[in-house]
Amino acid sequence: MLDYQNGRYYLDGKPLFVRGVEYQYYRDRKDNWQDRLQKLRAAHANVVTFYIPWRHHVVASDNQDFDFCGDTQDNRDLVTFIDLCRREDFYIIAKPGPFVHSELNIGGLPDFVSPGFNPDISPVLDHEGKPLVWDYDRSVLPSPFDASFDALAKAWLQAVGNVLRPHGYPAGRLIGIQLNDETLYCSSNAPPWAIGFENENMPEPPQLGAIMEDESDIVRAIKWGDYQWRLRSESYARYKRYLDIELPHLSNFAGLAPEIVENIPGQENSEEQANPEHAHLYADWWFSHNRIEADRDVFDYGFISWLGVAAYNIESPTALTKDDPCHPNQVFNRYVNTVRRAPGINMEENWGFAKLYHPFSRYPIIPFYQTLLSIAAGGTGYVVFCGVQHDYWTDELDKTTKKQHPTFPSDAPLTADGKITPMYRTMEMMNQWFDKEGETLLAANPVSPFTWLIYPPYGSVAGWVPDDEHWAITSHQVPRAGFEAFESFSGELHSQNQLFDMVDLQASSVTELHRRPVCFIRLAFFMDEADQNKLIDYVEDGGSLVCCGEMPGKTNRMEACDRLARHLAGRQGVVDLGNGRVFYSPGNLFTEHWAIESAQRLGFDSPVRVRGSARFFVHDYADGFFLWCFGFERSAGPHKNTVEFAGHRVEISLGSKTAGVMHMRGGKLQSAMFKGVNEVEDIESSVAIRFGDREFHASGDWLQFF
Repeated sequence: MLDYQNGRYYLDGKPLFVRGVEYQYYRDRKDNWQDRLQKLRAAHANVVTFYIPWRHHVVASDNQDFDFCGDTQDNRDLVTFIDLCRREDFYIIAKPGPFVHSELNIGGLPDFVSPGFNPDISPVLDHEGKPLVWDYDRSVLPSPFDASFDALAKAWLQAVGNVLRPHGYPAGRLIGIQLNDETLYCSSNAPPWAIGFENENMPEPPQLGAIMEDESDIVRAIKWGDYQWRLRSESYARYKRYLDIELPHLSNFAGLAPEIVENIPGQENSEEQANPEHAHLYADWWFSHNRIEADRDVFDYGFISWLGVAAYNIESPTALTKDDPCHPNQVFNRYVNTVRRAPGINMEENWGFAKLYHPFSRYPIIPFYQTLLSIAAGGTGYVVFCGVQHDYWTDELDKTTKKQHPTFPSDAPLTADGKITPMYRTMEMMNQWFDKEGETLLAANPVSPFTWLIYPPYGSVAGWVPDDEHWAITSHQVPRAGFEAFESFSGELHSQNQLFDMVDLQASSVTELHRRPVCFIRLAFFMDEADQNKLIDYVEDGGSLVCCGEMPGKTNRMEACDRLARHLAGRQGVVDLGNGRVFYSPGNLFTEHWAIESAQRLGFDSPVRVRGSARFFVHDYADGFFLWCFGFERSAGPHKNTVEFAGHRVEISLGSKTAGVMHMRGGKLQSAMFKGVNEVEDIESSVAIRFGDREFHASGDWLQFF
């Protein structure tokens, strides 16, 4: 029996921690497959993920002939690859697209579905009526609304579904599916004017750069945000029906951050879709059209973390310095924010894309640090992307990346000729610890008593309003969901070593809200009556709410509704309502960094206290806890830190960019894993731990089970 609950796999009732690795069989020789899989299994990986590119398997321009058995080309033998994964004791997660990215021509779509090759298929259009173009080869992408493209995509998914279906668990080893890539054409963190303007049934969109002058502009923006959410969600649901495989379907949402720039040959000629003056609104865009809780009947949350170099706070691949300041570390914080959106698996962590993203990615410290961070922040598994260097593909499949480097990626745990690298040894150590501790870890939960309430309509409006000059409704404040709202809130909590949850207010029940001790929201002058009632019921039944901004007096359709305001009766500060309490301020508590102080006035204090320069996270369970450590300092140290949690005290000295984890149970240290070798600085550091009456010292890269 297979189950997937709260971001966690359960096989026959037993939790499965995903120690995944991406292996792109279509970029390698069939003769290499078994050797590479054996070496990956020897490194304690337990899941193989792989895209299945449509353009790689189609062998006729009419989309009626597919090769999944290698009759026309050896590395098209998907059937054998899946069987080898089974024989090497891997579970598998398949990713059949239709669009898969993978740096392929047209993102893995065949030429005949691109409007650039087939004028009978209509393109995706942006707000200016320009076609959406794939950066890697400048090809035009087909509209998901086009009937001809949809019929071709259906035929592809039905064909590949027939290959995959017999391998579904428990008969086979297939345990999950990922459709599309970063929602629709990698648009999960795209601005709201970038996609979907070709649909004849679309609502009237706002105008980029226009000034919002009256309430009709507000309603228009809310409807547009709802439309763009449904555009992504319904395309996924439609493709899921076509594939027809009853297994967990996972997403791979791009990070809760601006899209990172890639070192793509020729990208200097590409057009930027995001107007620079709006770039700070990315969180508003993300909240508006990525509605995780509303889509849970379609797919479960999974994320990717191509966000930069977290250990060195490097956002751009062109920034080669290691001397940038790390406080505050925006890249680190964005990793955490992306993970905290919902429980799920890190579907792609950069292990070796040093040419495409940043040169530091060739050093094992970088992917280890980031993978560990994604789990420390609450991820329920990870995928090393990629575990193998590949060097066997033609220009017909990918004509771009070899201009940059002869292998894909440039650096990986296994080389193109199968040699083991230091990156492999680091992956092996990490997998070995999670192999032993993963099941217990899935029974633990990140300590995060604070919850941010997302209200997507606020993001739908705010995403078009970069500043007050674009807002002419002077009787009301600008609604905000991300900028000057969540980002300020999360920044304050990051600075205090506190984790937090996020949940969509519209898509959550009062029962679900009651599992959250204290909730935070920045209000605007509108909110639907049902959602105002949720907040009232949550508090009256014993919840604690910190809110600020303008009290809603209207619904999202601009009809009169002031339920919440009448319950507060104009009171500010701490207000008792039923069995719960509200802290309300008409100002912005979050830009003023009063979130934690406001929670304290409601009786909630920070559960984790840290002294020192490193960042720490705690996951606790019935009789134990895990402590995760991330050092920012470049020198060998020792850099001393103290962590206090639930009566426990841990003293720990870290070295140069040291990252690690400890498991404590019954007052004793059960295991520990640290990477003390920083290859960027060429430093080997030591770690010193004092917990209770036990002291422990070690240096370099190490793990130990006590």
